[in-house]
Amino acid sequence: MSKSKPDPLAWISPPLRAFAVPIAELTPDPGNARRHPTYNLEAIRRSLERFGQQKPIVCSADRIVRCGNGTLAAALAAGRTMIAAVISDLSPAEIEAYAIADNRSGELAEWDPEKLKAAMGRMPA
Repeated sequence: MSKSKPDPLAWISPPLRAFAVPIAELTPDPGNARRHPTYNLEAIRRSLERFGQQKPIVCSADRIVRCGNGTLAAALAAGRTMIAAVISDLSPAEIEAYAIADNRSGELAEWDPEKLKAAMGRMPA
């Protein structure tokens, strides 16, 4: 009796599986202005392990990852072979601007301490 291979899409949320591409076809952004220190990649890895991939990464037409380089690195470290990715048709200049805007806009948000405390209290262990 042969062992069946694990499903390479199992970690990807079912609605995103139509966007799955082989990780080997993607290139991390060599000009990525965001750094992903070990503690950041570990947090991403734990999130992916617990929740699976819930949002796609974004790549340019040449399959360079523009948004989601940390997710890609964490998936690779976990031995994943497939990842959900949106292949954008934005121009090279526009996709670079989008990547910066996408990363920066999240940094500009603020937490509501009371709502955060309440949400943390509702989380399962």
